[in-house]
Amino acid sequence: MNSIEKFEVFWNIIGDKTRLNGNGYRILVDMALYGYCTTQKQFMERRNWKQSSVSNTFKRLYDEKFLLCELEERKIVYKIDEKLFEENRKEKKRIVIDMDTFSKVWNVIIEMTELSANSYRVLIDILLYGATTQKELWERRNWKIAGVSATFNKLYEMNLLTLEEKKGQKIYTANIEFILKKEKE
Repeated sequence: MNSIEKFEVFWNIIGDKTRLNGNGYRILVDMALYGYCTTQKQFMERRNWKQSSVSNTFKRLYDEKFLLCELEERKIVYKIDEKLFEENRKEKKRIVIDMDTFSKVWNVIIEMTELSANSYRVLIDILLYGATTQKELWERRNWKIAGVSATFNKLYEMNLLTLEEKKGQKIYTANIEFILKKEKE
């Protein structure tokens, strides 16, 4: 994908899907960024993940209708359903990151297997839209307060978010510098 705006449309459709686990987000986001279609084998070779993890997640994504599959040259090819890229929002939020930086950050955080589905949801949202308070995020996304709060704390403890207090509010920002340092390790 060559457009952060197109990815953002996709993200706003899948970001609220509570049926997805961490691996589901990892696979869908990666496919959206690096090619809408792949076989399980191609994905495993590119990302070096365990077969059972990839197989189970692809099956679940297919069952939940996030992915479609077709038989091409005796191989099962999975494709992201194009409906996930159709704009249907009334209001757009300003994107604060470019595609190149987002892709570099993504290539680091996709390998963080300790991140939960909520961790990916919160972190990607903050990467796309910038600094926010916990309250702003859960109100805008209509996510559960307790889950958002626990996720912010976890991401902060992992040094993936920074915290600044302004006028009595705790404002969190993605720690892009720290994440990109991990890429070089």
